[in-house]
Amino acid sequence: MAQVEIYAKRIQSKHALFLFDACFAGSLFDMRSPVTEAITYKTTQQVRQFITSGSAEEQVPDVSIFRKQFVAALTTNEADYDKDGFVTGSELGQFLQTKVVNYSYNAQHPQYGKIRNPKLDKGDFVFELKAAKPAITESKPATAAPAKTIVVEEEKILTYGAIEVNTEIAGDLYLDGAFVKKATASSKLTLKNIETGSHTIEIRGSENWKNTAVVTKDQTAYLTAKTTLKPAVSNSFALNADFTVPVAGIDLKMRGIQGGTFTMGSSDSEAASDETPHTVTVGNFAMMKHEVTVAEFKKFIDDTGYQTDADKRTGNYGSYIWNGNQWEKKDGVNWKCGVNGSLRPQSEYNHPVIHVSWNDAVAYAEWLSKKTSQTWRLPTEAEWEYAAKGGQNYKYAGSDNIAAVAWYNDNSGMKTQEVGQKSPNGFGLYDMTGNVWEWCSDWYKDDYYKTSGSSNPQGPSTGSYRVLRGGSWYYEARGCRSTGRDSDSPDDRSGNTGFRLVFVP
Repeated sequence: MAQVEIYAKRIQSKHALFLFDACFAGSLFDMRSPVTEAITYKTTQQVRQFITSGSAEEQVPDVSIFRKQFVAALTTNEADYDKDGFVTGSELGQFLQTKVVNYSYNAQHPQYGKIRNPKLDKGDFVFELKAAKPAITESKPATAAPAKTIVVEEEKILTYGAIEVNTEIAGDLYLDGAFVKKATASSKLTLKNIETGSHTIEIRGSENWKNTAVVTKDQTAYLTAKTTLKPAVSNSFALNADFTVPVAGIDLKMRGIQGGTFTMGSSDSEAASDETPHTVTVGNFAMMKHEVTVAEFKKFIDDTGYQTDADKRTGNYGSYIWNGNQWEKKDGVNWKCGVNGSLRPQSEYNHPVIHVSWNDAVAYAEWLSKKTSQTWRLPTEAEWEYAAKGGQNYKYAGSDNIAAVAWYNDNSGMKTQEVGQKSPNGFGLYDMTGNVWEWCSDWYKDDYYKTSGSSNPQGPSTGSYRVLRGGSWYYEARGCRSTGRDSDSPDDRSGNTGFRLVFVP
């Protein structure tokens, strides 16, 4: 019986009448008396009707009383109870039930009714009668005239699916021009029991958005309402204060830094030959309070599909990894990996991103610039050192005690650590010493300090390597000094190199 119900629902017609001249279970039937609605209403509503020659437990005779009375119902006006020239499925069922019970001497009990489905029980199957003829009885059978062919307009059975809208826009959600509900920014709205087919979805609010969803049976159509407005942020910021920049669902922690004049380089006993002291003045700028994390870099990758230099070098080598004894090149390593080349667990997504090149850092800055109204970039080497010193004169960023402010080879466990866990420096910045080397915008030249300009120097105009500053988890204390310099090729990457960004007013 369940299979019959499935077939009944799948039939692509408005009306269907099932006749069974056999013993049959009545699980589909909803017994009801003849109805009196107008024929025009009955034929516009969908219906699935069933009539059987007996009840579930009865044996039906080979000489069918049911069949003869069915013919009589369609060739006489006896089954037309309301005498309107039509016999409905309900009238037919009642007629057969009455006649067959009578002529079988209460031995056979036909059943009739409609499918138990709220969308398929509103209409009625309708037969148009010819001119009335005498009623047919069992004692005086009549020759049945052929029934008139009924032409039924085909109509697909309604099926349903769902629409899910992920919206960055706040406003009113409309479906096919009708208001549905309020939408808040960065929310997910699910519309269920939507008729299959094409539907227009709109959001009218802080900005207007419109799209088309094609719904298929028992499936969900997904739409994303992206804002075309940039976040309400600007290049203005409070100096010597913390603030956040919201972008792509995260808040970048920033520090407004008031520019000034300082001595760049060092003359102490640990200083290298490329650290010649000289006086430099930098302007105001805002800097990230900590290095870009794996989670923050992932937002960029997810939004753009960008391939890092490590991704592009598959088959050559992905990046340099630390195998516990030495550095080695390893294929298949990228920004998702830790220092040993293994995929990071989710718990390490608050560590600084590594295995990223200078080129990758610039691409991330360009993405942020498009997502906000600011112009993001890598810091110049002068800005980086000014920020690292933090208005103080310590050997390391924030202290002469490196263990208080940095992760380096004596305390790092020979791997990166979560950002922001050590003490900040005088500007409230974290990990300017240790954890990972940080890319700067400048080309590197070992004697550049001897000819450098004094006001916002931008570095040499050409070169083969870009500047790295700050040391890392792998280096000893000397390599993590605030004035120490290093460099690498712009497309190179390793397990101890990351970055942070700045923007200027």
